[in-house]
Amino acid sequence: MQAFAANDRWAFAAASALKVGWALLHVAAWVWGVPQAWWSVVIWLGFARVVHTIAKVPEASEPILDKGDAD
Repeated sequence: MQAFAANDRWAFAAASALKVGWALLHVAAWVWGVPQAWWSVVIWLGFARVVHTIAKVPEASEPILDKGDAD
């Protein structure tokens, strides 16, 4: 729903929070004795960081035109 909204801050926050939530779930598994779970923590936090980085990119204020469209 937020993909077409002018303000998509909440959608990016939800997407990042979902990935951080999965990372926390895997941290719990790691603490409870699953030794391979730290890999999942690293991967999920990496994905959350990518979403956070993309969220900080400013949106274009004007549409970009092809050179063939300009008169």
